[in-house]
Amino acid sequence: IFSIPKDEGAYTLTVDLKYQSKYMILAEIQFKNDDSKLLDASDKELSRLIEMMNLKPGMEIEISGHTDSTGKIDHNMQLSDRRAKAVKEYLISKEVNGQRIYTKGLGPMIPIASNETEDGRQRNRRIEVKVVKEE
Repeated sequence: IFSIPKDEGAYTLTVDLKYQSKYMILAEIQFKNDDSKLLDASDKELSRLIEMMNLKPGMEIEISGHTDSTGKIDHNMQLSDRRAKAVKEYLISKEVNGQRIYTKGLGPMIPIASNETEDGRQRNRRIEVKVVKEE
């Protein structure tokens, strides 16, 4: 179990090596509206992810980008892919080996909240990290 400190609590990432299906939502990752440019407000959360990667040098992760359902699906799929890749590029820029990081854009395909409200749409616009390998 990893516990990564956060100002208002802690993230806990439980890794089940048999199923390798645990993930965490990086709720504080922020982008410019309808863009893949990371905002500076994301640095703190990304630093925690880098810390986790440095603690486990054999760990490999999958970063998935998600959007809400507003707009055209093709656009949302491309945007979510670009956002996942932007997170990967950030990690690489901080000397995390890019071969340990996989990305995919899932657009609006896996909502975690209703797209009928602004709050739900905002929750659906997210970056998730899943541990795919740990040594």
